[in-house]
Amino acid sequence: MIQSRKTLRYVLAVILTVVLFVALAAPTLADIIVLTSGGKLVGEIVKEDSKTVTIKTKYGNVQTVNRKDIEEIIRGRSPKDDHEKKLKKLKNGDLEGLFEIALWCKKNTLRKEYIEHIKQILEFLPNHHDARKEWREIRLGQPRKEREKYDLPEDTARDGTPVVAKKVKRKKTKARKKAEEVKDLDVSAKKQIKALIGEFFATDDLAKRSEVIEKLKELEPISRNDMKRYKKEIFKKALSGPRIAPTRGKQTLQSDKYPGQYILCLPTKMARRVPLLIGLHGGGQGVGDGANSAQKWSGATRIMNAVSVFPTVIQKVATAWNTEREECYVIELIRQLKRSFPIDSNRVYICGHSMGGYGTWAIGTRYADVCAAISPNAGGVFMMGRDAIAPGYVPNLKNTPIYFYHGSNDRQVPPGPDRIAAKVLEELKTKYGPYDFVYKEYDGIGHGFPPGGLGPILQWLAKKKRDPYPKMIVWEPTRAYKNIFYWLKASGRRGRIVAKIKGNDITISEGSTNGLTIFLNDKMISASKPVTVTAGDKEVFNGIVQPSVSALLETIADKADKEQFFTYRIDL
Repeated sequence: MIQSRKTLRYVLAVILTVVLFVALAAPTLADIIVLTSGGKLVGEIVKEDSKTVTIKTKYGNVQTVNRKDIEEIIRGRSPKDDHEKKLKKLKNGDLEGLFEIALWCKKNTLRKEYIEHIKQILEFLPNHHDARKEWREIRLGQPRKEREKYDLPEDTARDGTPVVAKKVKRKKTKARKKAEEVKDLDVSAKKQIKALIGEFFATDDLAKRSEVIEKLKELEPISRNDMKRYKKEIFKKALSGPRIAPTRGKQTLQSDKYPGQYILCLPTKMARRVPLLIGLHGGGQGVGDGANSAQKWSGATRIMNAVSVFPTVIQKVATAWNTEREECYVIELIRQLKRSFPIDSNRVYICGHSMGGYGTWAIGTRYADVCAAISPNAGGVFMMGRDAIAPGYVPNLKNTPIYFYHGSNDRQVPPGPDRIAAKVLEELKTKYGPYDFVYKEYDGIGHGFPPGGLGPILQWLAKKKRDPYPKMIVWEPTRAYKNIFYWLKASGRRGRIVAKIKGNDITISEGSTNGLTIFLNDKMISASKPVTVTAGDKEVFNGIVQPSVSALLETIADKADKEQFFTYRIDL
């Protein structure tokens, strides 16, 4: 037995020496410099500093390139290099370690090395269950005429005694876990996905976009490597488009669908990340503009050091801000502002007075997942009859603070709806836990401003910051085009949905799960463990979630928000 072990170690050492020699002789992959002009330089990078990169091309030429002319540097490293490193670390006699390396070779297309390692293992341990399984797979991959050469050896040990193939228990090392992950997509699938992403961004039609998403699902799951690649590509497309000039004063939005005008106010000194405040003006039929709102709320630029923008409705009609056109105009304005300035996506605020108060109630609650806080004043939430608030507004504020006030003697816009809204917020707070709100009512101000002006409201807003991934969501969907809210997606108008997440356990305590999608990412769950979804007392999902390009595309396209996007999906 001792002599046998010595022989095993000696032969393995010889095998490793031969394999290392072959690996050392293998060529490495080249470095690639991708130029902004679209060209490429292939070779070996021999020198680089903060301004230039010097590369010796495969033709022997040496070229120095300015970094400003470089789009990307892809540094060469072949799988054979990594294979060599793994073999160097392998201890003599470690067959299990050699098997892990064999699986790694299989994944990284080093087929010759993979076959050789499996063969080596079976020579010294014919009853290695997993190696025999791999060898059968290798045999099936050969032409029929060649398969006989790959027949498994007889199930006998070297001393002639029968051997029963037993499954060898092995720890799941990092290498093995990696080998079991989803493989990178092949060239054909990558081309399909790239084309579908382009098709998605080429249309605004919800039905056509849904068709693209369904086609993408058929190509899933994707690997983590592919996930990183597509995240970069999708963000690039989502953040492309018209930008706003850094010029204070009146401008027109660059949009064929929403060509509205607005007043832009910029802080004296632009910080690395700055808040954004949208101020909605009052008015009505043929009355009101952004300049009026700028007079009221422009203090935000100073108090909050914010980029402050005051849009004018495209069509001046009563309650204009509650129309689909004006709502989408405000959201498109926010998207373009994020493209143009270093906006902190977790500090976006909407406020307004009078008709602007109505607009803030409408847009700020439907898009509560965009806002850090809102302030609708001397306006009102929309009602169904005298005592009931219309669905789709107040409950959505579970994670979005709200500060609103009204004059008790306001004859122009009576305070009734705001009083009911404050009462409903208290009821929601009792039922679902904290709702952060302040409602103040002042005597004698009519339709005007509070005694201390709007400064205290701005100071209150400035302290609030959005949680992009809240643990609990209360949502009443009402717009077909606003179908994603935080980490939930639901189509069309439906009743209230209440969802909670704790670790990897998700509970839907109210609302139908039919057609509901749950989006997740690594900040919310541990993707290596099963995720469970329970609706009522019924478990509707239990399993491991895998990276999803359709989840990336839908959620990045929805807001173009680097602080709130998702990499996994569960469709119920």
